Amino acid sequence: MNEVGEGAARALAAVEQARQRTRRQVEWWGADIIFMMWGAIWLVTNLVNQFLPGMSGIMQGVLIPLGIAGTVIILRRGNLRVSGAWLRQFFTFWLLLFAYGAMWLCLLAPVNEHRIGLFVHTLVLFGFVVMGIWLQTKLFLWVGLSLTAAFVAGYMLLYQWLWAWVAMVGGGTFLCLGVFIRLKLRR
Repeated sequence: MNEVGEGAARALAAVEQARQRTRRQVEWWGADIIFMMWGAIWLVTNLVNQFLPGMSGIMQGVLIPLGIAGTVIILRRGNLRVSGAWLRQFFTFWLLLFAYGAMWLCLLAPVNEHRIGLFVHTLVLFGFVVMGIWLQTKLFLWVGLSLTAAFVAGYMLLYQWLWAWVAMVGGGTFLCLGVFIRLKLRR
């Protein structure tokens, strides 16, 4: 191949790399902030649940609605691919998932706070698994599956320290994923 052809091939490869990087940044815009925000929420609420259980309801009642509002704001402002219809589907899915979860809690009546709390946490993680399949994103699928396994192991092996375990493993995973996505997007 001559020098002109090689130069053109390198230029086309550079254009393709830039296109892929831009596509990745558009697709994942805001995910870093959302993961870090929810990681902090899971960390704080579960540590409060472990060490100050009397304050747990108040903390969750404040931080979880703030997290939902923050997620809505980030998704509405940033991601060019998120249409109003997609956003409605996204929130309808989560609303129905929690409605079914509330119904199952009433029907199954778990006998203690650990089981109720673990049910809610794994319900969220099941949502991640479904979103991983729905959006064809292995990251969500594996986060949901691996954290579910870790939480069940914590329930079985670290019962007295379950909420500290959930805080560190769950909140820590979300915080690290947010940092990882941010660093990956900068490349």
